[in-house]
Amino acid sequence: MRIAFISDIHGSQFALESVLSDIENRKVDKVICLGDIATLGSQPKKTIEILQAIEADFVLGNNDEAIIDYQKANRSNIPKELIPSLEWTISRIGTNEIDFIKTFKNEIDLHINNNTNILCYHGSPKSNIDKVLYTTTEKNLDKMFQNKLASIYVGGHVHIQMKRYYKESLMINPGSVGFAFKQFPMPGKDPNLQTWAEYAILDVYKKVTIIEMYQVEFDIQRTIKSYENSDNPMKELYLKHIGIK
Repeated sequence: MRIAFISDIHGSQFALESVLSDIENRKVDKVICLGDIATLGSQPKKTIEILQAIEADFVLGNNDEAIIDYQKANRSNIPKELIPSLEWTISRIGTNEIDFIKTFKNEIDLHINNNTNILCYHGSPKSNIDKVLYTTTEKNLDKMFQNKLASIYVGGHVHIQMKRYYKESLMINPGSVGFAFKQFPMPGKDPNLQTWAEYAILDVYKKVTIIEMYQVEFDIQRTIKSYENSDNPMKELYLKHIGIK
């Protein structure tokens, strides 16, 4: 089985279009989106419409949860400087888009064969705001993945492509479609946004698993222009991080 994983699109229409085109060319059997589809970016409604039109399974991200219920924004760990952009996103989408997000699952468990089961989530199975990084200790992983057994774990949230092992299991993060980070941002630090979109494909055979990480070019100038022409409160911050201002 050949599965494409996308995550953290964050309203980046042109990055999403490039990724989906690349996925189509690679002939996958299934697409799974790991959440955070609309906030921050300049094209939230169009991004959701594109995702509604494809055949895919969806996991609920922390930003998706905040869209459904704005009162959960604090619990969903949305930084205070990003709250105005969250409010802007909610104002730009309608009931149809919100109802679509309400169908997202907290996790997706796929049984592929006797050797392989895949558990998909946003942050971790415990919480969609947990951060699983290369540097996360096994002790902390034990807390996040307590009573959750899988041969392959796939999550998003941190916007960094990753492949590591946890005990005898493989852990994967496909990176971010809309906001790929060079490094995980620390307080006061620039995450150094990449000018490409990221995703991953997992090939599962009877006893062999192959993971491929992809970085896809997209029309960054068109994306910049869409921010400049919008009143998204995220505009100045995005242009600064991308190196424009």
